[in-house]
This record gives sequence, C-alpha cells and structure tokens, in this order.
Amino acid sequence: MAKVSGSRKYWGSDLFEPAWPGTRPALEIQSAALPYRVTAGGDVEFLLVTTRRQGRWGLPKGSIPCTLSMAESAAREAYEEAGVIGEPAPLSCTSYRKIKRRPGGGKMQVEVWVYPLLVTKMLRSWPEQGQRLLKWCGASDAAALLGEADFGLAIRRLCRDVLAVLPGNPRPLGAQTDRHRQLR
Repeated sequence: MAKVSGSRKYWGSDLFEPAWPGTRPALEIQSAALPYRVTAGGDVEFLLVTTRRQGRWGLPKGSIPCTLSMAESAAREAYEEAGVIGEPAPLSCTSYRKIKRRPGGGKMQVEVWVYPLLVTKMLRSWPEQGQRLLKWCGASDAAALLGEADFGLAIRRLCRDVLAVLPGNPRPLGAQTDRHRQLR
C-alpha cells in the first residue's frame, strides 16, 4: 500500500523510489523500535506489541517518511502503536528481512532496521490504543516471543550495554548476578 506525501508516492525511503510510476520497489525499508526500560531493581525489560492481523508478538515498526530519520521513524511507530515516548539510539542494533503479505494478496520483501528506544514516558492514550496488546518482558522472554535468532543476540547485547552504563549501577559488569551473566 503506497503512502502519499503531498503528490509524491513513496515506500520506505525515497532512496528506494520505484523506477516506473505505479510500480513497487523490490525491497521496502522499514524501521522498528525496540522499546526498553530499566526497573528499580536494575533489570532491563522490553515492550512488545501484537500485530493487528495475526496477533503475533513483534516490535512497533513501519515505513519511513522522507521527513524523518530511521531512528525518529522508529520512535514515532512506538508512540503510535504502543503509546510510549522515549529516546531512540542513533544507530540500529540489528536488522532483518522478511516477506510481508499485502492485504490484496500480494507479497513483498521488507528489510527492517531496529533501533533501541529508552522509554521515558507511557501515555494514557495513543493512536492505535485498543488495536494491539502490549507486554513488558525480560530479555529471555522477549527473544522467545519474537522468535528471531538475531533478536536474541541484539537483546542480550543491549542489556549488557545498558547495565554497563547505568548511573549508580548496583551490579557493575564485573560483579553481575548469575542471571545477568546469562545475557552475555
């Protein structure tokens, strides 16, 4: 499904504009947020959302408007789909490709770049409220629910990096509990 910005159609980034009007590019680029928070006990939790059509657990993601960076677009998707506001990392922690089914029955290859998003605020209402379920979960559960091997590695690395730089971290990397050692 094409989006319209002014009079110009685009899919993902303008860099991937189709060569012929009315055609679709071979690959759509999207950005996703990996929303996370640090609990009072120093644990890292991740926010997952369900897809609207199939109800599978995933990340807030979508096409990238030409007016936003990929990280900004990921943050916008987290706001729209999960009702969270936060600070997106400037660099992606992982990416993946998948085949996306279109409502009309067609298929398209999509490449998704994932940006960590430190959640600073949860909203009481948001654009897609009631259309998706939300779930905060630990690293192991998040990786299992997402079902992608690359996510498990990206989540473990993000946990390690977040725990390493927390101000007043009660568990510096050299003195972590067994549970935190498993994240490496």
